[in-house]
Amino acid sequence: MTRKVLMAVALVVSFLAGGWLLSGVNTRAAGDEPKPKLRGSLYSKWRELGLTDEQKQQVYKVRADYKAKIDELEKKIAALKKEERAKAEEVLTPAQKARLKELLSGPKETSPPKDKAPPKEKSDVKDK
Repeated sequence: MTRKVLMAVALVVSFLAGGWLLSGVNTRAAGDEPKPKLRGSLYSKWRELGLTDEQKQQVYKVRADYKAKIDELEKKIAALKKEERAKAEEVLTPAQKARLKELLSGPKETSPPKDKAPPKEKSDVKDK
């Protein structure tokens, strides 16, 4: 019986020790926390420049910042194009608006396929 008790105690102690050791793995001082690595892409041929990891991270940060700005501007451009289209459609008469709606929603007319000349067959007789 004492052997079973000793085994149980040893097992519990090992679990507690393992938990205690592993709990210290993720604890760091506030200033020691590494910055999360950014992921992104470099410009064409920049990989061949031998950039350091720090330089790559700086480029990724710049690209991420500007991507957000560019995305915002692209949304504004799309809104302006929509507004432009609406202003242009104000010029049309009701009949023209109806015809435009018909043209845009109807099946697209495709030109009939051009007749292609059949490929020339090679004759079995060679010119002499």
